[in-house]
Amino acid sequence: MRNDDSCRDKLHRLKIVQIVLAAVTTGGIVTTILSSHEVEFIAKITSAVLSTALLIVNAYAKDIDPGQQSEKHKETATALWNVRESYLALITDLRQGSLDVGPIRAKRDELQATLAKIYQMAPRTTGNAYRDAQAGLQHNEELTFSDSELDQLLPPTLRTTHER
Repeated sequence: MRNDDSCRDKLHRLKIVQIVLAAVTTGGIVTTILSSHEVEFIAKITSAVLSTALLIVNAYAKDIDPGQQSEKHKETATALWNVRESYLALITDLRQGSLDVGPIRAKRDELQATLAKIYQMAPRTTGNAYRDAQAGLQHNEELTFSDSELDQLLPPTLRTTHER
């Protein structure tokens, strides 16, 4: 599971908890208004406890924003993709001999600086997301490509094998 998916799921669960607690608390208050003294006392206690729980959940939600975290992860992924494409274009230019070594080094250094800024601004990942990614890469062979699959990702001039 990607980290932005994890953030979205966390936000969804948090919103469901907030809605359920608010609904049950409201139900307890309505019961208090419309019921006898015995039921009214139980409804008051239940409403007070659930209202306190809702206050705690809302206070917790105030300081975190899984939706915003999800967007930050997407923005980081997009920025990294752009750097990857720039490196690919640079390698293509290098192999075609259309640039001198000086401009190539300058562009490489520029890309490294851009990459450093992206990493610096990137949101931290969670331990669970890291373990999920590690398991996906090591055991499920996710994002693992054969040489021919890798060749298909490259422009034809950079491929090591040629389709016949």
